[in-house]
Amino acid sequence: MTRLAIPFSLLILTSLVASAQKIVTASTADKATLIGKSVLYLEDSSASLSLDEILLSDYQKKFQKVEKDVFTSPASNSAIWFKIQIQNKSGKEIWLSAGANAGWYLDFYRKSENDSVYQPPVLTGELRPATNKEFDSNFYWFRLSDKNDTLTHTYYLRHETGLAKEVPFYVGTIESLVQYESEYDFLSAAFIGLTLVMLFYNLFLAFATRETIYLSYVGYLISTGLVITYANGYPLLKGNFWLENFFVWSPILQFAICLFSTQYLRLSNNAPVLNKIIWAFALYCSIVVPLISLSGATSDLIGITYHLGMFSFYFLLLYAGIYLFAKRKLDSTYYLLGWFSMILSYLLFFGTILGSLPYNLFTRNIIYFGTGLEIIFFSIALANRLNTLKKEKEQAQMETIKHFKERNLWLEDRVAERTAEIHHRVKNNLQMIASMLNMQQRRIPTDSDKTILDSARNRVKSIGLIYEHLYSQDNLTEINIKSYIQNLTEMLTHNLNQEKEIDCHFDLTDQYADVDVAIPLGLIINELVTNSIKHAFHNHSDPKLWISLVSGKEWKLKVRDNGKGTDKANKHEGFGNQIVKALLDNLEGTMISTDQKPGFEVEIVIPNKVFS
Repeated sequence: MTRLAIPFSLLILTSLVASAQKIVTASTADKATLIGKSVLYLEDSSASLSLDEILLSDYQKKFQKVEKDVFTSPASNSAIWFKIQIQNKSGKEIWLSAGANAGWYLDFYRKSENDSVYQPPVLTGELRPATNKEFDSNFYWFRLSDKNDTLTHTYYLRHETGLAKEVPFYVGTIESLVQYESEYDFLSAAFIGLTLVMLFYNLFLAFATRETIYLSYVGYLISTGLVITYANGYPLLKGNFWLENFFVWSPILQFAICLFSTQYLRLSNNAPVLNKIIWAFALYCSIVVPLISLSGATSDLIGITYHLGMFSFYFLLLYAGIYLFAKRKLDSTYYLLGWFSMILSYLLFFGTILGSLPYNLFTRNIIYFGTGLEIIFFSIALANRLNTLKKEKEQAQMETIKHFKERNLWLEDRVAERTAEIHHRVKNNLQMIASMLNMQQRRIPTDSDKTILDSARNRVKSIGLIYEHLYSQDNLTEINIKSYIQNLTEMLTHNLNQEKEIDCHFDLTDQYADVDVAIPLGLIINELVTNSIKHAFHNHSDPKLWISLVSGKEWKLKVRDNGKGTDKANKHEGFGNQIVKALLDNLEGTMISTDQKPGFEVEIVIPNKVFS
């Protein structure tokens, strides 16, 4: 029996030593000191115990030592009682800082000056009036003891919230706590500033480019700013609804992230199955979790549901980036860096809260750094995407232009082929008409009627000669006037002259003219040359013909012969002259005819605009 009593006594002694509270001695208060491991706590699962009950020995035995620098616990409906023993040897008034916005209700108890009874508690917290705070601060500060009070005092703090609990305890003077809080203020202000800059920049891009992805990113930035600042103790949304219903409104962040990520990565095209899975988790986070929260479920169930869905969703988005990066989708590079930064910061943050990493300004605010890097990487990704889209657009435009050029060339070839075919058919039809006129001429007995048909045939041939020129060259809309006039004159002198060979002289500009100009010009030359051959060179020993077409302020066409003049040729206006005048009206030209004695000359003036 004695043998069993010894180890049993050692076990009880060890248990008492383990649960014994370490007294915090504030010897210097110039710097805020983290005292988490010197604090005892008791979980009140019913959230109904009073201070009088807590002071009973049965409950005093249930207090446990906080094993980490900062007390943390998952979301639950329980209230947590903290017991703190502090002796002030600093010679200054000292205060206690006990966390930020995660505390809905904080009841702080201290004894009266004679240390006999506890005073009425300081009732503060996010769901209570801000005027209840003993000091106007974003955190919750409670006065401990005056500078001359060196006694050891025991304080109790009742902490209740429906969110995950994170209560860092710092002791120091007002000045040291202000310094401690100002560092948090600076980081929060820097994060909010970065978010606002990126928000307005991407809002500008949204209006400038009309790309909806920038609006999606703006929505993500707004939701990120609201959620991250709330989680770090700087809620931008005030009021009981926003504080009590964090799990109702914060999942909008998951929806905004999903909208941006799937749109940026173009998952509906690049990974349609993964896209559906990610959207399923996003809808779970943004719809199912708020519904569970509104249904009155316990805080621990809501918290587990929220964090399970959130982490699964975030890792799916990270996997999407890795998957597309492996497929050499370069757009995913900055996206992947952004998500990796954020998820790593979340893991380091929870490692800090769980006590695996030291609790300090950097590790506690690692989410600011990780999310800030994510915002920067995503902004770079969007800027890179803008350049990529610009290059893709330029490439698409070049491909479109190339396609249209190829199409135009094909159409031009088709039109050219068709036009050449039409010209060929017109030439053949005119040749057929000329042949029919030849056949008809042989059947007519009188010379005067034969002459009429002969003139008609030459007019048809002069037009046919134009289409023969067009068909034989690449340019199907214009012909070379110089070669056309020479060929036309050669054809007329060959067909009409029955006597001596006519000596033709040409002074022609090497000019191209449209078909609509060449046809009336050719008919005019046909009439003038025909007139000279028929009427000027009868029984002429040395017939000569001069044809010139030169340009200057205007175009001048001259047809001159060394024949007999107008004694017989121009007694009255014939049908040929009527044709010439009608054609000149179309060309806006004028005609002057003069007797050269011997010979006859016709000068025709045509405006430059007709040839342009």
